[in-house]
Amino acid sequence: MAKINIYFDELNEDARNEIWEAVREELKNEIQEMKEDNPEIGPETIEHEVIDDYINCHNFANELIV
Repeated sequence: MAKINIYFDELNEDARNEIWEAVREELKNEIQEMKEDNPEIGPETIEHEVIDDYINCHNFANELIV
């Protein structure tokens, strides 16, 4: 038996994009508020930073036992 930890950065691109889109949808209200509160920052930058921060803070390993 082997235990393998898999992190977000180790997922294939399709899986990372799927998670990114799910997080974008989950945080859409927070992203919109940040855009309204920070008009001097580009909306794409805000969206990227909010999603990236969320993923970084919640990037716990998924342990697979094979």
